[in-house]
Amino acid sequence: MPLGRPIRSVNYEDASGHFRIVADTNSMGRALLSRCNVKDPAFRAAARAIVEFEQVGGDAEDVRNKFIDALIEAGVYVRAE
Repeated sequence: MPLGRPIRSVNYEDASGHFRIVADTNSMGRALLSRCNVKDPAFRAAARAIVEFEQVGGDAEDVRNKFIDALIEAGVYVRAE
């Protein structure tokens, strides 16, 4: 699977208690789908930001922050710098 557009990395805890590092839009999208409720507004905001960034570019830090917000809203532990 090709990598998505690069974004500053985020460490988060997966369902098995291990930490994962994501640093591109494809990895972030997969993490959202596996850890978040698709009906959650934070999930929707993050997914929308990832798709828009992938298609037309924009502010990578905004996408990263929305991704982190969605994970936190889903109760996922995030180690972000």
